[in-house]
Amino acid sequence: MSDERDRISAEIMNRVISDRVSIDEAADRVAHEYRRFVSREAVRQIVTSLKSEMAGNRVLRHAVIDESAYQGSMDMPTSAMSGAQWCRYLDMLQRKNAFGIDELSRTTEEVCSLLALPNQPGARRKGLVMGNVQSGKTRHFSGVIARAVDMGYRFVIVLSGLYNNLREQTQSRLDRDLFVDREFWYHLTSAENNDFDRRSELLALMGSHSDVRLCAVVKKNKTRLKNLEASLRNVPEEIRRKCPILIIWPS
Repeated sequence: MSDERDRISAEIMNRVISDRVSIDEAADRVAHEYRRFVSREAVRQIVTSLKSEMAGNRVLRHAVIDESAYQGSMDMPTSAMSGAQWCRYLDMLQRKNAFGIDELSRTTEEVCSLLALPNQPGARRKGLVMGNVQSGKTRHFSGVIARAVDMGYRFVIVLSGLYNNLREQTQSRLDRDLFVDREFWYHLTSAENNDFDRRSELLALMGSHSDVRLCAVVKKNKTRLKNLEASLRNVPEEIRRKCPILIIWPS
């Protein structure tokens, strides 16, 4: 009986994801399709159990949030609603007549409302954003970066690609669309096959109180990641704690 409940539960949740419907609607569809094998009452009991298990999570549109890790207000910081980098990025997309701008604005706002506040040293957050192939993932995380920087994040690291061509492609895209203002962004990498080397100036840059934001697009390669790690470890912890870092890991 337990195996049957598990199968029905899994089928209901699969329908929620694949059909993009509520758990009740998904349960109705499963109950109808499997009516010869399971009663509607049994399906209702399974749904009640599923809802009970999910009660500890907060659902924000398509986001599932662990309340034990995300306590307190999750309202979007004002600085990220209409900051300079987000507005510049949004204006660029509008001039290109890009599609889905309203949805992009909503989802990037949603993601950034879940980031650790940059004025809380030592605060850490991890999250996963899923998207289909060619669904605009680069555009989306570019918008998240723009909003995060407006919130106060000072160092953006994008880990992209296992090979030079993929890293350079991502670097070129971000340089064109986001890392535009050379007086605002300090580029630690470039599109000309200039991946991350050990950077002795990172200590001075991260310790600076200027408005310059650091950016690096780093290949997911052992040598480059060790360069990044060694450079960061060379910066005293008290300085790292005052330089909020956003790491994007597209895959």
